Amino acid sequence: SQGGQRPDHSPPRSGRPQSLRRGLIALVGGALVVTLLLLSISVFYFVSRTEEAAWRGRQEEAALRAAETVGVFLQRVTHFLALTGSLDRNTLESDPQMLGELLMQIPALLEVVRLDADGNVLAGANRDAPLLANLFTIPQSTWFFQASQGELYLGEVRISSGEEPYLIMAMPAPDGGVVAGRLRMRKLWDVVADIRFGETGQAYVVSQTGQIVAHTDRRVPLANTSLEGRPEVAALSQAPDNEWNGKYVNFAGRPVVGVTAPVPGTNWVVITELPQAEAFATSRTARLLLVVGTVLIGALVMFVTVRLLEHLIFQPMESLRVGAAHIGRGEMSHRINIGRHDEVGQVAAAFNEMVDRLHEREGQLAARTAALAAEVAERVHAEEALQR
Repeated sequence: SQGGQRPDHSPPRSGRPQSLRRGLIALVGGALVVTLLLLSISVFYFVSRTEEAAWRGRQEEAALRAAETVGVFLQRVTHFLALTGSLDRNTLESDPQMLGELLMQIPALLEVVRLDADGNVLAGANRDAPLLANLFTIPQSTWFFQASQGELYLGEVRISSGEEPYLIMAMPAPDGGVVAGRLRMRKLWDVVADIRFGETGQAYVVSQTGQIVAHTDRRVPLANTSLEGRPEVAALSQAPDNEWNGKYVNFAGRPVVGVTAPVPGTNWVVITELPQAEAFATSRTARLLLVVGTVLIGALVMFVTVRLLEHLIFQPMESLRVGAAHIGRGEMSHRINIGRHDEVGQVAAAFNEMVDRLHEREGQLAARTAALAAEVAERVHAEEALQR
């Protein structure tokens, strides 16, 4: 070396151990984060799909039950109208009070009228006022035309002069005539109001034109609310057999999950809605618990992992580095004491064995150097003696 200075073979103190530490911690931390993230996503996906299947099953059951309830209600009325339609002209004329007595047995009807094929009134009975029987345009009315064609007619909700909501229902009679009635909507609304599911679930009945004819909240049909043009109605119209389910924002502006079911024997559809906040309450709780649990478990596992890495890798590596630095400075008496028999311990033992061999070689070199020095001195003395 120049200048008589001994080269410093000690390893640099900056960079490598710290970089290795950061690299291993980053690697383990990244793998832990990815593992916990995938696990959390899988658990949340399973919980959300299970909850979605659960609410869909409950709502489908509620929708079918509601449709059957409304269907039974309407079936009683249609049976009565069919019975009235089976009465011929002679029977009605021979007993004018018969129709009124029959009407008293059906509280859901406000009025019933029996017509012939030309629209002439054969008989009628009512509870308030004879609205249908006093119509002069019966042959031109939609309900008469549709019923005379052999179809069941269910009209829209209307309000009588006595503030009584009603709906016209008409069906064909066996002799080619028509029997029609005014359905008391409050009775139907009571039936729909009794349909309960969940804490805030609601059900309503929609006609073929999209008008809400019955709702858990009576103010909705009284306001003549219509769903015409709304996306849920468009999706419903494309669904087979009017059976559909999905998520959407309803006419009241609330995010809901809805399930539909057709009312048997009619063109009406029952829609059951449950707010998404209630339907997915378990998923929200699971998401919160998963986030908190993932953070806590990740922090705990990371702490334990770092401690293990310190004990298994970082501290032994630091001992090796310090020992190598001492040996590099020529301290052949220094020994690396790790006290382990794994790979790191084997490396330390190899270092110690190497130091022992170097120390032995140094002794041998020193002895040879001394012998050479003595031999040189002896030859010098011999030369001096010869010269003298």
